[in-house]
Amino acid sequence: MAYSDVTQKARLYYWQRESPGSTAEVDYVIQNDDELIPIEVKSGLTGGLKSLIRYIHQIEGSGRGAHFSSRDYQRRPLYSSIPLYNVSKLFRPASENTEFQHLEIGNGDPMVAESINRIIRLINSTAELLQFSDRLSFQIHDGDPLASDPFLKMIQFVDSLFDFIGKRGPEWNMGQLKRGDSPLAGDMNQIVKNVMRLRKF
Repeated sequence: MAYSDVTQKARLYYWQRESPGSTAEVDYVIQNDDELIPIEVKSGLTGGLKSLIRYIHQIEGSGRGAHFSSRDYQRRPLYSSIPLYNVSKLFRPASENTEFQHLEIGNGDPMVAESINRIIRLINSTAELLQFSDRLSFQIHDGDPLASDPFLKMIQFVDSLFDFIGKRGPEWNMGQLKRGDSPLAGDMNQIVKNVMRLRKF
């Protein structure tokens, strides 16, 4: 709570589920933007995380879990293991990487090659952060027609990242975009928004 937003009233919750022959409990649950973040804290190096994983699978709106312990940092598909001394990491904004700030393309703004290539770098950087093996292997050059083919490949790649971490992918609102069509600024901004969701931890 000490690291939470001082402009917001901090509230601390926990989760418990009791059923015949089975009990599950998560130490803490906090709200981070529009997601509920389950947190398990272990004082040592041992201890199971079955309750944390059950919460992530069962609770709609659950974000990636956080597991604080004496272990070194490690990213897993459903949660991140974070050393106890680095608890403040949970509250760092996803936009702290300045290379990827201000990627939004305004309506009517030209979609120049550099802006689109920055989005491709954002996607590949996120894949590396998630320890996902594949990367987007193309770039846009000045003068290239902005057709839908590379754009649709970006969407498919982002969907594969959501699948990799075990989360339901976004519902893309692209109208009737077909092969050969030019993507609009709003289409590109949807990609940026959903990739930034993947960079929560």
